[in-house]
This record gives sequence, structure tokens and C-alpha cells, in this order.
Amino acid sequence: MAYFTFENPGTKAMKKGRHGTLHSGFTLMEVVLAMAILGFAVLALSRMQITALDTNQTAWKFTKAAVLATDRMEFLMALGYDDPQFVTGSQAAPPYQVEWKITQAGTMENIKSITVTVSWKEKKSSHEYTLNSCKRP
Repeated sequence: MAYFTFENPGTKAMKKGRHGTLHSGFTLMEVVLAMAILGFAVLALSRMQITALDTNQTAWKFTKAAVLATDRMEFLMALGYDDPQFVTGSQAAPPYQVEWKITQAGTMENIKSITVTVSWKEKKSSHEYTLNSCKRP
């Protein structure tokens, strides 16, 4: 009669301890090192997330400025050439300041230049968004 013995493949990776018993698993140093690496990865990801949120907020403010400038430009373009409201002016839309200038376009007769500028302050810097157009009767 033949006897077959089956060897567990995991027993080769096990280490014998001081008392001759088999031990498997990770040492405390391996666990600490793995936790440190994981901690640095999470720290880097959180910093990346904060940067993404700041960038998103800045982009939103630029988009809002573009909407304000476009709205004012469309309003001015819809006015008649000799309309009393078709003059230089400004409007506060906190935290934005909207200004528009209407001037004679160089030496061309009956053409007026329109410049709409939206400005705002964010943290320690100032930003501007400008639109230019011309209008004739």
C-alpha cells in the first residue's frame, strides 16, 4: 500500500521561531513601513485635491466674469446708436466691478468702440476680463 503525503506550499515560506514553531505574517517593521508609505500617499492625494478645488473655484470666478461681461456687451449692442443709455458707465456686482467705455473708434465716422471690463480681487491678486466690440448705426 502506497502512502501519499501532501505538502502545503505555504509552509516553505513560513519561518521557524525560537522554539521551533512555524510563524507566518509580517513583522512589526514591515507594517510600520507600509503604514508610512500609505500615509505619504494619502497626504499627496489630499494636497492634490485641495489644489484641484482651488483651481475649480478660480475657473468658476472667471466664468462668472465672462457671463457678466457678455451680458453687459449684449445689452449695449442692443441699444440704439443714439440711445441715452449708450454711454460710458459702471456697475457693482460684488465681488465684481463691471465697467464699460464707449468711445469714438479712431478716425472712422459713425463707429463707436465698446470695451467692457470686469474686475475682481481674489486672495492677494487682482483679475480682469475684457471684451471689445464696435458699433455703427
